[in-house]
Amino acid sequence: MCKGCLRLYRHTAVASLGVAVLLLVTGCGKPVPPPLPDGSTWLLERIETPEDTLIAEGFDDDPKLYFSGETNADTLASKRLSGYTGCNALHGVYEVSAEAQIRLGNFATTRQYCDGEPGRLEAALLEYLPNVSTYALEQNRLQLRFEGGAFYFVAN
Repeated sequence: MCKGCLRLYRHTAVASLGVAVLLLVTGCGKPVPPPLPDGSTWLLERIETPEDTLIAEGFDDDPKLYFSGETNADTLASKRLSGYTGCNALHGVYEVSAEAQIRLGNFATTRQYCDGEPGRLEAALLEYLPNVSTYALEQNRLQLRFEGGAFYFVAN
């Protein structure tokens, strides 16, 4: 083999190896979502549903979610979630998996009567939280997405 051909062959092999390693590290070009920070509290800004947009403002205590990061003793794969709907305390579990997938469930709430705009917001929270399937996290903003809409939060 000629010297020039051998040099070209080496450069091509090194470049191919570099591309292969880069694809393995980055997951074939798919962006790796940032992890949901354990011990983080998120204040609800708004809910966009297929029917309506509800703004979370004017509450005595802001609607929020807290992702504890603590493992739930009942289901070792799940982590604890707590929060406030604007009227009632909320408890449940969450699981985060690859590609920004998230599952929320096993919700329990206190049962204080809630009417007006806070009642509408709470009803939407409780209806759509179990349908959340993905999340997006950018700096101090969190989106929990479900088919046809999303919850929009800001870090507390």
